[in-house]
Amino acid sequence: MNTEKKNMYRVMIVEDEPLECIVLEEILKTQYAEIEKIDIAANGIDALKMAQEYMPDILLVDINVPVISGLEVIKQLHKHQFEGEILIVTAYDSFQYAKEAMRYGAVGYLLKPIQDQELYEYMEQCMARIDKRRGKIRLEEQLSQGIASLCSYAQSYLMHDFLKGNVPESALSYAYGYQTDGELQCRMIKIQFEEEIDVEKQNRLIQITEEILSPVFRMLSLVEEKTSYFLLQPFFKQKKEYLDLCTWALGVSVEKQILDEFPKGKITLTKVCSSYEELQREIAQWTQTEKKDKTKQENEQCIEKTWQEFFLWCPVQKSNLFNAHEKKMRGQKAIQRMREGNGSRVVRIYKSYLESEQTMCEGIYLLMKALLQYDRECDLADLVMAVDTEHVEESLESWFLEKFQREENNKNEKDLSPVIRTALAMMQEEYDSPNLSQAELSERLGLSQAYFCRLFKKETGKNFVAVLTEIRMNHAKELLESGIAPEQAAVQCGYPNKKYFYDSFRQRFGMTVLQYQKTKRGTQE
Repeated sequence: MNTEKKNMYRVMIVEDEPLECIVLEEILKTQYAEIEKIDIAANGIDALKMAQEYMPDILLVDINVPVISGLEVIKQLHKHQFEGEILIVTAYDSFQYAKEAMRYGAVGYLLKPIQDQELYEYMEQCMARIDKRRGKIRLEEQLSQGIASLCSYAQSYLMHDFLKGNVPESALSYAYGYQTDGELQCRMIKIQFEEEIDVEKQNRLIQITEEILSPVFRMLSLVEEKTSYFLLQPFFKQKKEYLDLCTWALGVSVEKQILDEFPKGKITLTKVCSSYEELQREIAQWTQTEKKDKTKQENEQCIEKTWQEFFLWCPVQKSNLFNAHEKKMRGQKAIQRMREGNGSRVVRIYKSYLESEQTMCEGIYLLMKALLQYDRECDLADLVMAVDTEHVEESLESWFLEKFQREENNKNEKDLSPVIRTALAMMQEEYDSPNLSQAELSERLGLSQAYFCRLFKKETGKNFVAVLTEIRMNHAKELLESGIAPEQAAVQCGYPNKKYFYDSFRQRFGMTVLQYQKTKRGTQE
């Protein structure tokens, strides 16, 4: 028996005559069981909106429809690179119509009244082309996944050898896209925990760091029981001081996620290196530094901090633009403007810093510090991705205006774009998967992780992890109320780690799982 899954298709009919719509829909449903859904648009504007939202595989468009014509519809779809098959349906036997329709991507021209056999032939041709495209895409995905899998599998071996100085620069450049000497801008980060972490937590650490760091940096990782290494290189060349600032801000975002879940530890960073040779020298200093007196560590290139020290670390050069007292006063003023919800005036407080290239990074850092004082849980990773170093003041002002607008006006789901609605629907459906991540979801939606992350935060007002946690916790409440044991609820909500589930529940609802169960039992009694 052939168990191969049949290809399914979504069709859209653009037709303003109800009777003709019904007839055409009935013919397609009767003849093709593999058509899973048929959408109907009665005018050109609805057709454009629905085509963008539903992305039909096959579009049957009547030229003479209200508001905007069928020809204008396919022109707009062509402009926006619509990839479906388009069949024109019309009562006018005009070569000029046909020629123009073909120019904008139509693959067939059907005259009314439509002949069944002619419709079938065109539909078969469309489906064959769709199947061929899908087969090619599946093959490319399999090849891509295979290469990614090999690269991922090889990472730990490669990093082991790299730490020993046994990896030629061409290996990283060829396999992972790292730049060559002179353009490298690479640094190694080491995280050491006081206690060993199990495999589950090792995977969790990789997931957290990838979600936060990968929109800005290429990253290779080696995560083991007590010591983990992360090799970072920015996707775009930046000033070294700005890279220090990015590393600090993203490191703070990582720290906030692992602080309660992981044992205490310390973080060590090499400086930003422009060559592989320089980076190898920096890494060699780690073992040398460990043998030296701790009081001499500040003279070493490698920066070693506990998590709390790293949070308080200033990653930029301090200027003489304002003294310590003036900086403190400006920080307090910035926090007051944030409380007032006045995003644009927050940025203007540090305008004199942002106008000069020499003090730009310090101005961004002072803004970030004030933001952390205002909201300890804010996502600095989102702010890092929003900064345009060519238009610093404008991009910061835009981000702060948007942040406080989001806090005042939470967006309704109807205001979301189709791609974010789809992402939220997938999260609601797959919340029980422990492997559901921002990286995996953005890939399935065909978007870069950086773009998806920014769009998701812009439209929902929250980062991916916060929304996923919210979805999982709401389901957790329902499961607990139904009488399911907490351990089972944890697994069914995508938390193989019970402690992480309990901590997330407490942070979300302000009470422990047991307290919640007692409260519900008391209510029921």
